[in-house]
Amino acid sequence: MKRLMRLYITVLLIVVGLFCNNAHALESYNIPITVIRDYDWANEALTATNEVRKEVNSEPLTMDSNLQEAAMKRAAEIAVHFDHTRPNGKSFYTAVSTPSASGENILYGYRTGNSGVMYGWKESPGHYKNMIKEDYKSVGIGAVAVEYSGSKTYFAVQMFSRYDAISTPNKTGKSDTMIEYVESIPEYIHDFNLYHSNYNGTTEHYYVGIGETLNIKNAYYISDEDTKATIDISNVKFNTLNSPYLSLKDGLIMGVKEGQTTFKASMFGMEKEFPIDVGYIMDSFSVNDMTVKINETKKISPTIVPSNATIYSVTYTSQSPEIAKIEDDKIVGVSKGSTTINVSGMSINKSFRASFKVKVEEDIRLKLNNTQYQFNSLNETLKLEATLSNGSKANDVTWKTDSDLVASVNNGVVTPKRGGFVRVTATSLKYGSASCLIYVSVPVTLSDGSKGYIGDVNKDGNINSIDSSMLQDYSISATFDEDINILGDINNNGYIDLEDITSILDIYNDNFFYTNGYKEIESVNLNKNNITLKIGGKDTVIATINPTDTTDSPTLTWKSDNVNVARVAGKGEITGIGNGTCTITVTTSNGKSAEATVKVGTGITPYLKGDLNENGKIEVIDAVEALYYALGKRELTNHKIEIGDFNNDQRVTAIDAVDILRLYMK
Repeated sequence: MKRLMRLYITVLLIVVGLFCNNAHALESYNIPITVIRDYDWANEALTATNEVRKEVNSEPLTMDSNLQEAAMKRAAEIAVHFDHTRPNGKSFYTAVSTPSASGENILYGYRTGNSGVMYGWKESPGHYKNMIKEDYKSVGIGAVAVEYSGSKTYFAVQMFSRYDAISTPNKTGKSDTMIEYVESIPEYIHDFNLYHSNYNGTTEHYYVGIGETLNIKNAYYISDEDTKATIDISNVKFNTLNSPYLSLKDGLIMGVKEGQTTFKASMFGMEKEFPIDVGYIMDSFSVNDMTVKINETKKISPTIVPSNATIYSVTYTSQSPEIAKIEDDKIVGVSKGSTTINVSGMSINKSFRASFKVKVEEDIRLKLNNTQYQFNSLNETLKLEATLSNGSKANDVTWKTDSDLVASVNNGVVTPKRGGFVRVTATSLKYGSASCLIYVSVPVTLSDGSKGYIGDVNKDGNINSIDSSMLQDYSISATFDEDINILGDINNNGYIDLEDITSILDIYNDNFFYTNGYKEIESVNLNKNNITLKIGGKDTVIATINPTDTTDSPTLTWKSDNVNVARVAGKGEITGIGNGTCTITVTTSNGKSAEATVKVGTGITPYLKGDLNENGKIEVIDAVEALYYALGKRELTNHKIEIGDFNNDQRVTAIDAVDILRLYMK
């Protein structure tokens, strides 16, 4: 009874196993990969690997036939799923049973030779560990080239075993092109694409002409590492379309109606949608010969038959760009002579070529030695010279500027007057005119006394599209801002208009002109820091802003922390009010400040400047006292500094002693 039970369980396990295997088979696909096996590379890799093992005194490995066959199989598998887990979901070691595999190295992208591959594996700790492991005795090395669009991607695998080689292969050279079927579960199937009869290898967008047939020739598989392998078109299933633009059957696509649509194809459980354009086939494309003048730009007007043909791209190339160059679909004459323009393009599914002649004739025009110029101060001038395009000197030239407020011009000499933009134009009755756009990058004074650069409306130091947007918003608002009106008036007409808005954009895109930046107030200093007054007495302190050429507003704010002791007026004039001590503070427009201490009292006797011994008169002894203070022989107080400091450097020096002597001699 027990024996029957064991037999029943055994049979049940076999049936369950078969069911599971069949279920697994239903969930996997055999992907046919076209490969060429490279046995020479594998043999060279064995030699290189054993050289690495020799460096660490590990015994050399022997190539095993079964392991090599499994490694060749694995090399094709990693073209589908680059991982130590096989595309069928199993571990790498299931690729071979005898001898069993214990370690694996994988690689893709090598070309020829082993030095780079060995270096890469050797520099990778995990790969290197496999190559030098002492208990490994045999190895299988596989290397295959996978074809895609006429090129090949290379994949290599090393499979290591702890067992001796059972048999040694003797294969050399390269195999013929062969199909390697790689079993893969959907989880590891990544992506695919299609070739068509005019496929350029870089796009998934397809084109077909009305009445024309597009033949999908092949497909290619794309791995998770973005490597590609060609797949026969028989593996692709095309979905039936219900589209007014084209018909589709067995990979043949026929254009029916001009427009854009999509078709679907599936392969190995993946379904993908492909965009396709349908249009009219072009019969011919030609361009008549052209004549242009030097510096003239003329549009190329091709003749297309039929005129409604769908053109996707046209490229013009000059054989002699030094004579005539191409700018988009225009010819620009550069120098006198003749050249050929080559044309190439794409119409639906056909490329086309054409050519035509261009003759460039001399066009004598007036020109200036500068078309743009920037002044960075008002202390410089610019000499504009007008010549003819053939190199001759230009006579009978008149000069003018569109704003005498910004700059003047006299016989070509430009003198800046204030910040802003100005255009200086030279005119010849015979040869036309030429102009130079000039930017005087000097700040102008604004309503609050601060300074800004014309064009830099938001005062961030740059002339850019933000300034143009600010002007646009300002122009449609009902408000008036004096500073915006000043900074945005590019054409100097006194108000903001469309020309100012577009001019700022042109200046920004041209990327030639720039502001010289802004200088913030760094500090403010007072000429006196200690002041003694009688009640009703007055004194004035002078504030100096640093740097003196700041672009910030020079406005100063004065404040007394006790107006019952002393008050201060807007220009630093201090008046003693009552007994006591207070602090007078001056603050700049950006928050920098300085302080002075004021002492007021009825019993305070005003001092005599220079009377250091305070006896009411200036004597030689006062100069001597100044020298003592200068040499540090006397303790110097703020009161003594007030009496003896003539040059306002907040100390008493030998220079002050000389000033006292001069005062005495008077």
